[in-house]
Amino acid sequence: MQLNGNQIVNFPYGNDIKKELKSKFDVIDEIHEFIVEIDDFPIEVAIDLCFSGRSLHAEYLFCITEEGEKFTLFDCYVMPMQYPTKQIKVIWNKWLLGYHVTNLNKNNIHRGDYLINLKKKDWNSNILDQNNCYVVLDGTVTITIGDRTYGSKNDLIEIAIETKEPSNISAYEKVLLRLLEIYFLQMGFFPKVEKRKYKTARGEEFFFQEDFAAYGKTTKANIRLEYALDLKKDVNLVSVYDNWWKLREIEVVTFNLYAYTTSEKNPVREVPIATCIQCLEGYFRRHHSEEMYKFSKSGKESICKEILEIIKKSSKISDICGEEEINIDDLSKSVNGLLGHINERSLKEILKYSIQRDIMANSIFQYEQKTKGIDNVLLFDKFINKATGHRNWLSHLMETKKRFNGDEIELANKKLKLLFRITLMIDIGLQVTKDSLDRTVNGIDQWYKGHELK
Repeated sequence: MQLNGNQIVNFPYGNDIKKELKSKFDVIDEIHEFIVEIDDFPIEVAIDLCFSGRSLHAEYLFCITEEGEKFTLFDCYVMPMQYPTKQIKVIWNKWLLGYHVTNLNKNNIHRGDYLINLKKKDWNSNILDQNNCYVVLDGTVTITIGDRTYGSKNDLIEIAIETKEPSNISAYEKVLLRLLEIYFLQMGFFPKVEKRKYKTARGEEFFFQEDFAAYGKTTKANIRLEYALDLKKDVNLVSVYDNWWKLREIEVVTFNLYAYTTSEKNPVREVPIATCIQCLEGYFRRHHSEEMYKFSKSGKESICKEILEIIKKSSKISDICGEEEINIDDLSKSVNGLLGHINERSLKEILKYSIQRDIMANSIFQYEQKTKGIDNVLLFDKFINKATGHRNWLSHLMETKKRFNGDEIELANKKLKLLFRITLMIDIGLQVTKDSLDRTVNGIDQWYKGHELK
């Protein structure tokens, strides 16, 4: 959607000076910046900004379109393009069409209508069924999947969200984002929101545009995985949505990092793989903590206590500490710190657990678990060893030969991203059909026809 501006009512001419500016400009979603022509910008302000590299910040700019309709730009930065100043660049974050407002969170929203771009994909999923209505979050939110329009390049689907009690834009955006994240897991890309229209409790309507910050400040290229996955017919979206909402309330960092690895093109190709492995480890330690312990915490505490007693009573250790000028209390604290994780699974054990705990995850590595390399070592053991070394290479900045190199990076990238994706889907009840997953894994395994995991 594009807005053709003609006037800014409160354009900043300095930190505390605002004046009306008449100039044509275009607000385009994919660009987030525009240029305005200006003749009377203060010389002293322009000099200060140009030579200091700073900009003027405006929390909101009241604008008017060529047709005379009001709209507001939020979180804007204003900077002269040159000196003497004839042009000024304006960078904006989000916009609202229909009104001049200073605070988005003061709007009492009753309903949100969205147009979502699904692109041209072939998949089967009842979460995309038209005219389905889902009541989620203990009956406080209703999500309606509306009509779907099939185009030559893109398929568009209408989604409506209503809350039991009027809420603000941020709350509605969060409800929408969680739904799009579920689509992301299933379809393999993050759907773009083409249009947002909100209705207040008083019946006022306005359009709104904002890029989800968690997925980068761009709408040009959506985050994507390699493949869409078909879901089983008995998937319950209400249960899936509620499970995902609860998980995301405590699961922030690892999912966001994982999402970045599916879109960011890092000049160091090994980094996204190491990040993905780190995400897997962090996720299981946090959300499967009980399964991550080899034995009880009380058992660990008893063992630690006995070892510390031995240190305290040992005359030989006391003699060594005296010779090396080591404080016995400092030594005890260091040993106690080292013993803190003796009952936890290692990274290698976590990776194996993440794969072998469920039939869907296990199917990703079926080929590796039944195939040996030319050195008679199982490919599965090689993969796990390389994954462990790869994470250690980045986390500890230690050189190791046991990591993914060269063409192996392509295989590791696809396998590990699919593993974390399937892990999340398993935990929220988003079950994938066997045929769909097998087709995806078989496509990845074609790598072995021309390459060897060394």
